[in-house]
Amino acid sequence: MKLIKLVSKIKILELPIALNQADIRNDLKSCTPGEWAIFQLNQGVQNYIGFANPFAENKKILRLVKEVKSDVSEMEDEDVIKNILEEYMAEAFKKRDFYKGIIGVCCRMFYGDQDGLPGLIIDRYCNAIVLQINTAGIDRYEKIVSNYLKKYFNLPILYFENSFLRKIESLPSFLRSSEKLQFLEVNDNQVIIRIPIVDLQKAGFYFDHSYNRLKFLHLLRDLKLGDLQVLDLFCYAGAWGMGLLKHDCARYVHFVDQGDFDKTLIDTANLNSISKEKYEFKRMDVFEFFENNTDKYDVVICDPPAFAKDTNKIPQALEGYRKLFFQCLAHVKKNGFMVAASCTHGVSLEELSKLIGFEAIRANRTLAILDLGTQRIDHPISSLSGSAFYLKYICYHITN
Repeated sequence: MKLIKLVSKIKILELPIALNQADIRNDLKSCTPGEWAIFQLNQGVQNYIGFANPFAENKKILRLVKEVKSDVSEMEDEDVIKNILEEYMAEAFKKRDFYKGIIGVCCRMFYGDQDGLPGLIIDRYCNAIVLQINTAGIDRYEKIVSNYLKKYFNLPILYFENSFLRKIESLPSFLRSSEKLQFLEVNDNQVIIRIPIVDLQKAGFYFDHSYNRLKFLHLLRDLKLGDLQVLDLFCYAGAWGMGLLKHDCARYVHFVDQGDFDKTLIDTANLNSISKEKYEFKRMDVFEFFENNTDKYDVVICDPPAFAKDTNKIPQALEGYRKLFFQCLAHVKKNGFMVAASCTHGVSLEELSKLIGFEAIRANRTLAILDLGTQRIDHPISSLSGSAFYLKYICYHITN
C-alpha cells in the first residue's frame, strides 16, 4: 500500500474521518479512485488505514477508517482490506442482532460512517438484501462485500444505485447484475408490505420511522381511540396508514402521493386482510390536493421527502415546510392529531417545532406536543449535532 503522510496539526478524535488536500503532505495525483493506503501521523507514531479519491467533488478526498499497527504493511493488501471490511460488517450485524427485539428482522444492517465504513449501506428485507455503495474505496472491493453478504444471509442481493452520491465520488453508474426480484417484502410492526421493484424510492423502504410509527400506534391505543379518519400524505407504500388500519386504530385512511402507488397499497391491503372500503388513494401533488380538498380529519400524517439536499437550499426548505404545515393544521379536526416529520439535514428539531408553532398561531390552532422522536436504532447516531442525525418526528394534539 502507498504511504501517505498527514500534517502534524491534525487531531483525530474519532473514526471514520474525512480529510481534504490541506491535511496531507503528499500529492495524490498518483492515487487511483478508491485506492487504499496507510496514513501516517506524527512520524509514524500513529498509523491509519483508509482510502483516497482525488476526484471526489466534495473535496473529501481521504477517508480514514481504522488505526493500525505499522506491521500491517507486511500483509497482502487485499487480505488487510478484506479483514477490515468483514470485521466492520460482522460488528454491525452483531449490534442489529442485539437490538432485534426492538427493530425486528427487517432493518438497516449497515449505516455508512456510523458503522465504520463510509458509503456502505445494507438493508435487509424478508426476501432480499439491498446493497448501496457510494464511495470509491468500498466500490473497488464490492466483490468482498457481496460475497460476505451472500454467505451470511443466503438471500438474493439487489444492487441499488444512488446516482446523486455516486456522482459526488465521480463514480460511474452502479451496474451490477441483480438477481431477478419482482418486489421487496418487509414486515413493519406486523404489517406486511410488498413494494414492486419498479416503484422503489431511495433503497426501498423507510425503516428509519418504524419505531415512531409504533409509538404513535401505542399512543392512540392508550387514549382508547380507534374510529379515526386519517389523512396520510406523501404516503409512498402506506406504512403509517396501513399500520393504523391493521391494528384497528383507524376507520378510514385517505392516502395521497404523486407517485403511482395504487397497486402497492392494494397488495398491502390484501396481504393484511384490510377491506378496500377502508382506504382511498389519490395520486396527486400534496399542495394541489390541499387546494382541492376542504375535508378535515382526526389525524393528519405528514412525512415528506427531504426538501433540501444541501445547506444552501435550507431557506427554501423552511418556506416549503411553512406552507405545508399551515395546510396540515387547517385540515385537522378539533381534538385531532398531527404527525409532523422532516428528514432534511440542516433543519433541526427545534427549528421544525418553532416553525410549526408559528404556523399554528397563523391558523388559530392550539398545540400540545405529545411525543418526539428520531431515527430508529438501526440508523445509529451518537449526537444530535452530528451529520448522521437527520430524522425528526413530532406528534401534536390540536386542542381547539
